Amino acid sequence: NTNKIFGLFFNLFFFFLSLDEAGDIMTVNINNMLRDFINLAPADVAGWYEALYVFWDILNHPQNVISYKLKPGDIIVLDNMRVLHGRKEFNSTSGKRLLEGCYW
Repeated sequence: NTNKIFGLFFNLFFFFLSLDEAGDIMTVNINNMLRDFINLAPADVAGWYEALYVFWDILNHPQNVISYKLKPGDIIVLDNMRVLHGRKEFNSTSGKRLLEGCYW
């Protein structure tokens, strides 16, 4: 599974959900830039998307969202394996934004 993003090639594959030995959810991986492969029978794809939309609605329900607007000079560090995070739209005419990511 090779993806080209911003001129770079990535050879990545993430399951949307990873389960532990007991069948409990261990990780949730949501990244639309890398989600291009669904290993399902064609008859199951519509159901998968229905479940995805239900899950998306649960994630975005106000009781499940913490929202914080960063101020100039603020920094936030997140552990991708412990926190499901995202960001809202940014109006590029209202100022500048620097968004950096690093992985260790």
